[in-house]
Amino acid sequence: TRTEDENVGPWADEVRDQGLRYARDVTHRGREFVASALDPENLNAAVQRAAGSEQPGNGAQGQASSPASAPKPH
Repeated sequence: TRTEDENVGPWADEVRDQGLRYARDVTHRGREFVASALDPENLNAAVQRAAGSEQPGNGAQGQASSPASAPKPH
């Protein structure tokens, strides 16, 4: 644009191209982030972590239970 040409002179095209490359890169990273966030495996892992972090937060009752009374994995 005329304003860019006045401000950065002969480097206007290079600056504009650099801005477009940056915008494309950020857009690509955003798409990758959304795709990974909506991946069913990632969603299931997040739900399991959230469910696991809620159980110890039950107050003193959760801390009073002994490890022997906890269910054992098979």
